[in-house]
Amino acid sequence: MPNIILTEDDLKKMEPELRGQLLDFLSQAFVKKNWPKIPSDTIQDNLLEFQRPNIISIEGACSIFFGLNKNSREFIKILVKDIYRTSDKKGYDKEDMSSLLNLSEASLNGIVGSINRRFIYRFDRDAYDVYGNRDEIYPIKSSIEKNLLKLINYTATPGESKYWLSHHKDTYCNFEIAIKLFELNPDFEIYDYKVIIPNKKSKDNIEFFVNNASISSFDERKAHVDFYMDHEGLDLNTENAKLGFRDNMVKYWALNNAGIKTHMCTNHVCNSIQVIKNEIQYKKIGPAIFDYNKMKLNSKTETKVYKNIKFNIEDVKIEKYLKKTS
Repeated sequence: MPNIILTEDDLKKMEPELRGQLLDFLSQAFVKKNWPKIPSDTIQDNLLEFQRPNIISIEGACSIFFGLNKNSREFIKILVKDIYRTSDKKGYDKEDMSSLLNLSEASLNGIVGSINRRFIYRFDRDAYDVYGNRDEIYPIKSSIEKNLLKLINYTATPGESKYWLSHHKDTYCNFEIAIKLFELNPDFEIYDYKVIIPNKKSKDNIEFFVNNASISSFDERKAHVDFYMDHEGLDLNTENAKLGFRDNMVKYWALNNAGIKTHMCTNHVCNSIQVIKNEIQYKKIGPAIFDYNKMKLNSKTETKVYKNIKFNIEDVKIEKYLKKTS
């Protein structure tokens, strides 16, 4: 079988998604060969477990969405818009999705795979075991654990089979803003982009600039999950973290059910919007600095709550400002 040599020019000529998948494949191949085995009875083993974030920040959503091909972007758009459906039926089955995308059902798995790969490859593999290279005596087995690695899931239940976006209600606003920004064909080298969510009942609008440095950081696979809470009794960075993974999973779900959300963050400030009843919570997340010696994430989250305000993507404005030159 002949050897194939690709030059830098060959890579530049490739479609962005194909180039990204090739680099991901090569990266994964090299990482798997050199990944250190981690004893399953250590704190580090618990800290390296990847927990899918409840909230994907706007910059994180941009990093995921911008790099996908057209079919994958349309797939996400459909699932994001699912929040507005009045029917009790949430998610879409293969027949529905195939019809909406005008594609064969056989092609859907490839689309979902490309989305999920782009999602998981945003995260720092030196901090999280995203490839499942853990100690062989403690392998990932359950479907719940496998689904932690996915942004798009498919439930294959008779009569209820459907695709669905993980933590849909927590993160759909951020994808809506990322989609709206993408449609402007943004050029971050020349412009800064300001998001304005108007409050029709007061002058207290929600305003912030999308942080391109965060998008670039996500693209460089420096994403983290703000999971190690500093709430009393819930700190996973203490000696009490010497738990088995099953116990850690129980704690994860307990945090989630208690309304304590985890965030997709990076080493620059990210922005996030959540709609909770008639309130909008604006979060400024990070910067998240990861201590590789202690395997600990230091991150701050600031939250401001806007009451009696509704989120409507049609009302959201995105203004561009020419970057200041020194």
